[in-house]
Amino acid sequence: GFTLTELNTYSKYLDLYPSNSTINSYNNRILGDATGEMGPFYYYTDKDNIKRYHNSWYDDALDFVNSSYSWFGRGGCYNYGILASQFFSAGDIGTAHISVGSRLVLTPKI
Repeated sequence: GFTLTELNTYSKYLDLYPSNSTINSYNNRILGDATGEMGPFYYYTDKDNIKRYHNSWYDDALDFVNSSYSWFGRGGCYNYGILASQFFSAGDIGTAHISVGSRLVLTPKI
């Protein structure tokens, strides 16, 4: 939902992923945004018989951003149970959710 002017103005604060990214496009990961560091990624059936992708940090569930879900939700929903902790991430539409936690991220000015 950004205009071209906004993208140019704020580009140093944004990570741009290819428009053909899908829920499992981990090959589009970027080091420094917590997608590249958390691999390799695994796809397997959980105890509830649902197949999910997992990162290699504590086996938290994760999905990549795509054109429909272009924001990363971090921390997970309570309905993910033990699969949702500080290393969970999933594509999101960027709105507030009652079931999702949040965390503040501070980065040094370079």
